[in-house]
Amino acid sequence: MPPSRASANELARLLEAVATPVYVLNEERKIIFAHQACRDWTGLTSEALLGQECRYHSSAEASGPAAIAAALCPPPDAFLGHRVTAGITLPPREGESPEAAVERRAEFMPLGDRGGSVRGVLTIVSTGAAVEPGELGADATSAELH
Repeated sequence: MPPSRASANELARLLEAVATPVYVLNEERKIIFAHQACRDWTGLTSEALLGQECRYHSSAEASGPAAIAAALCPPPDAFLGHRVTAGITLPPREGESPEAAVERRAEFMPLGDRGGSVRGVLTIVSTGAAVEPGELGADATSAELH
C-alpha cells in the first residue's frame, strides 16, 4: 500500500527542518526533491532546481541550473545500487572567482524497490569543511568524474 498523504507530508516537514542539504533524484536522474537548505546552498529556487536532470558534463564553461545539476550528479555506482561517498563541488556563482568553489562530502544512498531495482538516489551533503584530497579513498570527486 502506498504511503498516506499525511505520512508524505510529515516526511517533507521533517526534511525541511534539516540544516544539511538534502536532495533526491528519481530513476531518470531528475531532481524531484530539494529542501530549503539545499536550495540555499545551490543558490537556486525550487522552480530552477526541481526537474533538472543530473548528468555529467565535461565543459567547465557550463553555467546556471544545468551546471549545478551536473555537479550534483551521483557517481555511477549509486545507480547500480551501491552506497557511495564522494565530493561535490558546485560551480562558482556569478561574480565569484573559481577559487571560491568548496568541495563538500556527500553520501549517495540508492533507493530501491523490493526487487532490487534502483528507483532513485537520496543525497545528504555535509555542511562541514572541504573534503581533503584523497580522503575519500577509491571514490571519485565530482571534478574527476566530470
